[in-house]
Amino acid sequence: MLSKLSRIFLIIIVIFIAAIYLPHFYWMAASPKIYKPSVYYSPVLKKFLSFKYDGNPNVFCRDSDGRTYTRRQTDKLLPFINYRLLAAKSAMPDTINGTPITLEEVRLNNFLLRTRPHQIDAPQIPLYPLFESRPERLQLEIPQCFFRITGDKMEFINTATNKQDKELTDIFTKALSAQGFAFPAKGVYGNPTTRKAFDEGYFIVDSNYFVYHVKMIKGKPFCVKTGIPNNIRINKFIVKEMMLKEFYGYIITDDNQVFFVMYDNYRLQKIPSDSYDQKRDHIFIVGNLLYRTVSYISTNSIRSIVLNRKYEQVDSYETKWKDKYQLLPGVIASYIFPFVISTEDRSSYYNNIFIKHFSIKAIYLNIVLLIFLLFYYKKTDISFKKSWLDALIVLVFGLYGFIAVLIFKTEDVE
Repeated sequence: MLSKLSRIFLIIIVIFIAAIYLPHFYWMAASPKIYKPSVYYSPVLKKFLSFKYDGNPNVFCRDSDGRTYTRRQTDKLLPFINYRLLAAKSAMPDTINGTPITLEEVRLNNFLLRTRPHQIDAPQIPLYPLFESRPERLQLEIPQCFFRITGDKMEFINTATNKQDKELTDIFTKALSAQGFAFPAKGVYGNPTTRKAFDEGYFIVDSNYFVYHVKMIKGKPFCVKTGIPNNIRINKFIVKEMMLKEFYGYIITDDNQVFFVMYDNYRLQKIPSDSYDQKRDHIFIVGNLLYRTVSYISTNSIRSIVLNRKYEQVDSYETKWKDKYQLLPGVIASYIFPFVISTEDRSSYYNNIFIKHFSIKAIYLNIVLLIFLLFYYKKTDISFKKSWLDALIVLVFGLYGFIAVLIFKTEDVE
């Protein structure tokens, strides 16, 4: 027999588990196929092209005016993306919009950057490899010593001995202190991989929110206070070394602003981001010889902005589609499940308890289940005095609560 307190505790557990797995199994069975479009800007047409499968094999994409194009036509409309194919067919244009085109310039200026919401809120091991930025054999190698920023120093740990490298610790701590660095660090941002052409080290935010650029050159510290204003609260700094050397990377701030950090004396170049939400949207940046296209991609929309090389806005485009909760399976789900619990979320790499998709429409099913429960209790001669709490649980938690109170029945309680 169950005590009342134990029964309530078990009911809460069942509700929690049901709110995770019942919607999960439902969407495994009923999830609709959603074809999300991709959007690129054509420097030839000076229009956006939208790519979305619609069942017509003769339509590869549509421009912003609704005109359709085949795949072969599209190759020539996006010459910077398809330059290898066009060059192999001797179809690469010599000029685009009056700008001379060479394959070397195309390769140098082409880039693609993407940041997803869960990459911003992600666990980080506070030990960082500081590469030799000018290696003798011209190849980046994983160093033997990793650093961390402790309370009052930049400490290097030898990975072979697990002991502090006092020499490196002293010279880098002094170099930071000489530039006015206030320990400890608020954030350490870099690109810790050898799969890059060169190394720009790390950008470290001190306790006063000033940003310092630190790297190792010939075993010696390079340390510069960047001059990035400390009233900008950096949430993420994506460092990306590219041979173009136009910018070090881009900053995402706490208030959803986006800036490129330029090689021009660490100058900040603002990127239009009025509707950007870092917990919801992907950032997708495509660069080429003429333009920078910045796209913010959510679960049901793409908002794209084209900038010229002076970072002046040239054009913009937005397209939307129905997400799964706007389609029939989602509408049905909103009448079945009052809320959904998940241990994962697109906004974070951390496992946590995320409660989402509250639906007031589920109250109709909740009432039907409540009537059924009260009818069942009347048939089994259970008084309302004993069953009122069960009725409240079903009214609030709907299907989850209904399953829980039937598993752990009130007549089992002494």
